[in-house]
Amino acid sequence: LKPVFFRKEVLQKYYDNPDKYTVTDGRLRCGSLWSVQIDNDHPDQVMVFLGDLGRDLPEVERDYWASFNVVPTSGMSETAIRRSFLAQFAGPKSADLQFKSAYQQFNRRFAEVTGWDLFRAPVPADEHLYQRLRLPLNGSQPEFEGQLFSLTKVLVDFLNEGEIGRQLTTKSPDEKGIDKLRRWMTDQTYPHVDRDIAFLKRLQKLRSKVAAHRKGSDYERTLVEEGVDDDPIAEMTKLFNSGTAMLSDLAVHLGIPGFPFDDE
Repeated sequence: LKPVFFRKEVLQKYYDNPDKYTVTDGRLRCGSLWSVQIDNDHPDQVMVFLGDLGRDLPEVERDYWASFNVVPTSGMSETAIRRSFLAQFAGPKSADLQFKSAYQQFNRRFAEVTGWDLFRAPVPADEHLYQRLRLPLNGSQPEFEGQLFSLTKVLVDFLNEGEIGRQLTTKSPDEKGIDKLRRWMTDQTYPHVDRDIAFLKRLQKLRSKVAAHRKGSDYERTLVEEGVDDDPIAEMTKLFNSGTAMLSDLAVHLGIPGFPFDDE
């Protein structure tokens, strides 16, 4: 039970190979070959118990992890302490892990209650997006852009436009996904329509200006206008938190069980 700490980048190769590896809240898996308990709810580092490193990781993986070994900047996360030593259920504190848990839970329970999906299941080519979704492992621009792109896909591009349109009492042939969602939310008398639609449109605009297209002369202006944080990790934390708030508040308003979503 000696905690050993590693740079967050140790998880990069696993996130980049979602067909082979799965990184979830508190665990790393390689299909049915091996899995190891990890503390990935730590803000700066990843922690693994020394005994688990020796027992659960193949030798080649141990050598790989050793190259990322660092002196700890702080102790284990509260989540890991509660789970490992206090035998308590503990949800994650990290914004990305909270969002992924809320998104998965919302999709399942929304369909159970309403009989239809608000967010479509991804096509095979996009199945990796949810698996790779995370806070940036470092402060690099490519990491930020990649995660911004993925978050926009799962919250905007995956909107079930066809079914949302069928739920509306009036039709507008030129209406797009977010605008359809606005009208559906309004029909449900949802109190946070303006907040959540503004969040989704900002997300879509950032994806368009920052992640999807070649940087133009308006790139820096967009960052300033949209109040994008200079720290990519801090900015993605805010975006994940906004996404979690939207899913949780909408679920509460619709009476979907399991919400409000929190870390307990």
